[in-house]
Amino acid sequence: MTTLLVSLTVSTTVGVVVVMGLVAGVLLERGFGYGVAIFGGALPAILQSLAMVFFAQDLRPDEELAKLVTQLEGMGLQMEDQGYSIHEIATLALRLQPGMECVMGILSLLFAYRFGQILAPRFGLQLPPATAFRLWRPWDELIWAFITSLVLVLIGDGLLWNLGLNALLVVAVIYATHGAAVVRFYMARLGVPALVELFVYLSLVFTVGISIPILAAVGIVDTWFDWRRLRAPQAQPEGDADGTSSL
Repeated sequence: MTTLLVSLTVSTTVGVVVVMGLVAGVLLERGFGYGVAIFGGALPAILQSLAMVFFAQDLRPDEELAKLVTQLEGMGLQMEDQGYSIHEIATLALRLQPGMECVMGILSLLFAYRFGQILAPRFGLQLPPATAFRLWRPWDELIWAFITSLVLVLIGDGLLWNLGLNALLVVAVIYATHGAAVVRFYMARLGVPALVELFVYLSLVFTVGISIPILAAVGIVDTWFDWRRLRAPQAQPEGDADGTSSL
């Protein structure tokens, strides 16, 4: 029910979001932690977006595109001075809809989980603690999704280009969130006043066209350098401490 209510507020496909909540609930019931539950719950949104790319992306009716162009013009959007037409912007927006649906679905699941943590104690339930945002990082294997999607965008065509573009959008948002977590970590570590921190976040929101690529770059670089030292240390073979381990 919580997931359903959240999905309505962000215009995500209701049926898919309900399935997402059910999958996450089953995983939690079977003893899996927060990360696995969120990943498993996100799979229906990912599959829905893939279906949209394969079965609907190249079949957009002209009426839908014309409707979006009319809406953008009614909002007073003018792009000719920047070398883009409203028609091109509307076409790109429609092509990115599967990726946006996936992002909104994942956000719905995250908000529902946080809300569920608040309500769970009232029903005698206990959910695994969610990772503190300043300590959050995606799995290292996600970098391969970024590389694959980037290659598809650069050399792909038609369906493959659409697939790579939407995958790149989703991965970029995840890495931008990763970058924001790094920013939050160092603000907390440096003791930045709450008012200044709020100003920084508002600045990032109002400059989203610039901040998302920068934050995504920070998240990708942190994947290799692990600035926050969150990666679990690897167990050393016996004898490494004194340099006597065999090669």
